[in-house]
Amino acid sequence: MRRTRRTNQSSTWNPYPRASNNYHTACAGEIIGLEPPPPSANIRVNPYFLLDGNSKRVNDKPESFSTEPKLGGEVKWAINPHTVLDLTFNTDLAQADVDRQVNNLTRFSVFFPERRQFFLENASLFNAGLPESIQPFFSKKIGLDPTGNPVPIDAGVRLVSRDQNRNFNGMVVRQRENINSPAASYVIGRYCKNFSNQSRVVALITSKLQDARDTLAATQNFTYTGDAFLRFSYALTWNVVGSASTITKKQNGYSFVSQLQHASNQWYLYYWQTLVDKNYDPQVGFVYYRNIVNTDFGGYRIFRKLWMPKPLRQVDSGFYYHMFHRASDGKLLQVELEAFPLFFVFLSGAFANFYIVLPWQFLPEDISIVGFPIGTGNYQYTRYRFSYGNDQSKKFSYSLRYETGNYYNGQLDSWVASARYSPLPHIVLSVNYQHNESRELGDQKINETTDLVTPEMRLVLNPRL
Repeated sequence: MRRTRRTNQSSTWNPYPRASNNYHTACAGEIIGLEPPPPSANIRVNPYFLLDGNSKRVNDKPESFSTEPKLGGEVKWAINPHTVLDLTFNTDLAQADVDRQVNNLTRFSVFFPERRQFFLENASLFNAGLPESIQPFFSKKIGLDPTGNPVPIDAGVRLVSRDQNRNFNGMVVRQRENINSPAASYVIGRYCKNFSNQSRVVALITSKLQDARDTLAATQNFTYTGDAFLRFSYALTWNVVGSASTITKKQNGYSFVSQLQHASNQWYLYYWQTLVDKNYDPQVGFVYYRNIVNTDFGGYRIFRKLWMPKPLRQVDSGFYYHMFHRASDGKLLQVELEAFPLFFVFLSGAFANFYIVLPWQFLPEDISIVGFPIGTGNYQYTRYRFSYGNDQSKKFSYSLRYETGNYYNGQLDSWVASARYSPLPHIVLSVNYQHNESRELGDQKINETTDLVTPEMRLVLNPRL
C-alpha cells in the first residue's frame, strides 16, 4: 500500500473494498514461482539475570545489607513452519508499558489492554468473545493479583500450531503465591476450524486452579466457550458466542453474544445482543458488567459525492442506540441514543463531528463517578459532543473534543486535547490532557474540577532498542 499524504489517497495491490482494510487477506494478491529455502533448526534462547540489593538503616546507621539474585528467561522453538513452542521460567514481566491513566465517567469497568510481550505474542490465537466487553480469556488475569499487583510466574509453556484450515493452541502457566492470593495454575486451550471461505468455529476452555492456603479452600474455575464467525457475503457477517463458567462445581453462570453487521462502501449497519448472567465469572477473562442484557443497534450512511466542496472527502450521518436491562428481573437500567447528523472527513485527513447524546439511567444502587457519590434513582439528561482533529499521520498532529450538558443530577463539561510531534521517525513526543468541570453533581451537590495530564516520549535508537 502507498499513501499519498497531500491527497490522503491510498493505492494498493491487490485492491480491496473501501469498507475493509489492507489486512484482509481474502483480498490479497497471489505471487507464484517462489521457492523458499528448506527449513532449519530455529531456536532462540533469551535468558536474563537481575540482582536486587536492599540496605536497612536505623538512626542513619547501616544495620543490614542483603542481595537477592533472580535468573530466568524464555526459549522459543519453531518446530516446523506451522508449530511454535514457547517455554518461560521465572518470567520477567518488567519490560512492559504501563497502563494509561483514565478518568472513568461511566458505570462500567474500563478495559486496559495487555502490554506484556510474552502474552502479546500470538495473542489473537487465544481470542474468543467480544473484545473489550466479554472475553472468556484475558491474559492480564495471569501474573496479577485481585488488587492489580504483580505476582511472580514460576514457569509456563505455550504451543501454537496453525495452518490455513485449522489451528490448535494451548498454554499452561504456574503462578506463585503472594500476600493477597494463593498460588494458582492456569490452563488454556483453543481450537479453531476455518471453513467455507472466511468463516470459522472456535472452541475455548480456560481454567484457574487455585491452591488452598490457611483457612481458604482450594477452588477450581472453568470456562467453556463456543464462538462462530459466519461471512454470508463480503458485507454481511454474523458472530455468535456462547460461554459458561463454573466455580468448584457449585456456582454456574453463562453469557451469550450475537453480532450481526453489514459494512459496505455506502452503509454500516449493526445489531448486537449481549446477555451476561449474574453468576458468570470467568476468572481468567474480562467482563465489563454482570447481570445485564445489552441491546445495541444503529448505523450510518456514507456519502461521497462529486458535488461536495473540494476539501471534503466524505460525510457520514447516523445514530447508535444502547439499551441495558437487568438480566435477573428484566428491569430497564439504561437507554442511550447517540445521534451524529454530520461527521466530516476531509481530503487532508482531518475530521470533524457533532453528536447529540440522550441518556436515561436508573441506578438501583449508589455509584461513584471519579470520586463523586451519586445516589439511586432515575436520571434523564442531554449532552452535546464536538470533536475535531487534523491528519493523524502528520509530523505534528492533534485532536480536540468538548462535551457539555447535564449529567445525572448536575452538569459536567469535559475537554480532551491530544497532541503528537514526531520530527524524526526515531522520536515521538505526545501529551494528552483531560479537564472535567462538574457543577451541582451527586448527592453532595459537588462543584469540582479534575485534571489529568499524560505526557509521553519514545526514542527508537535502532530497530531493536
